[in-house]
Amino acid sequence: KLAPIYQTGMFDPYLHTLNGLGQVGFEQILAADPNDERQGRLMMDMAQALLQPGEGFQHAALRAFQELVSDLYDGFLSAEDRAAVKKPDRGVTAPMVKFGQPASGPYTWPIEATASFRLAAGTPPNAAVVSLPPSNARLGLMAWSSIGHETAGHDILSADIGLKQELTDVVRKGLTAAGLKTLAGYWAERIDETASDVLGILNMGPAAGIGLIAFFRGFGGALRSAGPDSDPHPADIVRGFLAASTVRMLGFSDHIKWAHVIRQETLKDLKSITLAGRPVTAAQAEKSAV
Repeated sequence: KLAPIYQTGMFDPYLHTLNGLGQVGFEQILAADPNDERQGRLMMDMAQALLQPGEGFQHAALRAFQELVSDLYDGFLSAEDRAAVKKPDRGVTAPMVKFGQPASGPYTWPIEATASFRLAAGTPPNAAVVSLPPSNARLGLMAWSSIGHETAGHDILSADIGLKQELTDVVRKGLTAAGLKTLAGYWAERIDETASDVLGILNMGPAAGIGLIAFFRGFGGALRSAGPDSDPHPADIVRGFLAASTVRMLGFSDHIKWAHVIRQETLKDLKSITLAGRPVTAAQAEKSAV
């Protein structure tokens, strides 16, 4: 039931690796990941992505999910959209999708993770894996707006070697030059999530921005104005400002109206902002997002 590109690029390398591991190696990987968050989980998530199409699991929703991910990723790869930009260093096949791990929300294993699941001499898998909770096959449409962040964000950032570091340097330099040195490190250290928000909107449009706000409210009732130092994501409130700023730069006719709506919704949840333990004014936060 797999498309030929996933049969040869994902299934065959995965099966070769499992056969090479044998029962002992398989059990060692699971035993080394008791919290189900590293190589053991990756191994099982890749299995789900390969098995679900054949099992007919949530058939219509799974196909819609795969179609959306493929459209986003193939648009990023198209020659028309990549004029004067080289092909990515790795990951030229659209990610596979699956439903699972409900407590984790939407997430992805980028190509650098899936390609690591191989024997030393074996061919690496050639696609990322994107996951949504199973309930999103029937409910919670706003969660689907996060697919832009995962597919057109994290998976694209990992497809070009050195891109995240390049963006980190540019963001740190730009914020420092704008007189926001205290926030330069905050954004730069969260470049993976920050750039994924921006790329999600650039590839999916303003729905990715307003959807982010609705999605966060579904979890916690409001956008969080506090961003702990330990959280790799920027605080929800500054992500709202970032979404509005990104949409304002787009080229479609209603971009200003959309940006205004996203900004107004963000302001509804505004409280005292604290980022990595430092108090920040709303004006500083919004300027840094711009």
